[in-house]
Amino acid sequence: MKKGIQLLILLLFITVFSQSGKKFPIIPISKTYQLGFKTYDKEFKMYKKPFILKGGKKYNIQGYDNENYSGGQILSISPNKKYIVLDYISKGYLGDGTCKILIES
Repeated sequence: MKKGIQLLILLLFITVFSQSGKKFPIIPISKTYQLGFKTYDKEFKMYKKPFILKGGKKYNIQGYDNENYSGGQILSISPNKKYIVLDYISKGYLGDGTCKILIES
């Protein structure tokens, strides 16, 4: 009986926590490569830290400043599928101690 109650509680936790997380987009680039994002900023409603997914393994994108944002979509793919174009948005607050201004470029 005790094991049954523990199992029921465990299943309840798994169900609740598996549904509470934000689903990040996985965007197909080719048959074997996909683009994904590691984090999502709720305030700006934008994604950060893109990666390439191949065969279940994640690869960071070299040269991409992970403090910048993306809308979570591929703007274009090269014909040989070796290059992708992402939006690259700098967004944040600039302040002098008395006020903060939202900047975006």
